[in-house]
Amino acid sequence: LADAAAALKHPLIARDALVQLDALEGDMAEAPARLARAQRIAVLSLDGGDGQTALRYLTQLLTARPADAGTLGLVARARWQSGDPEGAKAALRRAMDLDRDNVELQQLLRTIR
Repeated sequence: LADAAAALKHPLIARDALVQLDALEGDMAEAPARLARAQRIAVLSLDGGDGQTALRYLTQLLTARPADAGTLGLVARARWQSGDPEGAKAALRRAMDLDRDNVELQQLLRTIR
């Protein structure tokens, strides 16, 4: 359901399907699968304009991989969407310190100034 909803450009429906799957599987899913799902839920939340939900899932990711530039970039985007420009800038600075050559981070830098 999540894949179909995402393909049809319904990110929040796709996100909700993944949240329900995560609740059903609970701890039966292995950690890498749950982290991958958390990242997808966060991205779908961002695509749907729900930065607050994205931040909840990104916090889980940061606990597992605190020095991941991509995750920090998503945190910056989520904070920006949630009306926290200073938090967005701080997260983006940390991400850029880890990976200055990341094209997505460079694009985000042009947005968050």
